[in-house]
Amino acid sequence: MSNNGVSDQGLVDKYGNEIIPLGKYDSIRTLSGGMVAVQRGNNWALIDIADGRYVIPFGAYDYELQMHRNDMLVLCQNGVIGVKSIDGREIISFGRYDMIRDITDDGLFVVGNRGGEGDAWGVVDANGTEIIPFDRYLIVDIRGDMILLMLEEWPDADIEGCGFGGTINWGVIDTDGNEVIPMGRYVEIYLINGAAAVSSRDNGLWGIVQFNR
Repeated sequence: MSNNGVSDQGLVDKYGNEIIPLGKYDSIRTLSGGMVAVQRGNNWALIDIADGRYVIPFGAYDYELQMHRNDMLVLCQNGVIGVKSIDGREIISFGRYDMIRDITDDGLFVVGNRGGEGDAWGVVDANGTEIIPFDRYLIVDIRGDMILLMLEEWPDADIEGCGFGGTINWGVIDTDGNEVIPMGRYVEIYLINGAAAVSSRDNGLWGIVQFNR
């Protein structure tokens, strides 16, 4: 937001001490690890608020995606995405994958590639080792060693091309690829710590499935 062309965003600490004055940047977004993403026009930079140092200067990358975890950033450079650590180390090389959807607390990456028959998603670690093979399943959530999958299937002929009649199936596997909850058993699934909230196909009621690990 702005007032007469001047940004009304700034940053203070919990004691009210000014860290970034009003109007210095067009927008400010606080991140973990004492980092702040700031934007000026169409360019952005990353600042360490402990010393005001530019960790990533303006113009170094096209933009920073809305993901920052474990000191890792998803970045866009010349139209392709990759992952770097805050200290500049390349974690996933630019252009290796078409999409990077998430970074888990355990340092796993949900990545995807576009194809003629639809997107394919998988999970890799910080070394690029494939943890979950690429498939049509959309990886919705990862909690500990459990992975929530969704598969949206469409009939061969849509009604007037509008895509009516698609079926969404949910399932859970572990990080070793073992099936924990079969696809389609429940109407909907949400992962929670050590368990899953599930909705019955019979009556729509919700319950808890405990994982025995």
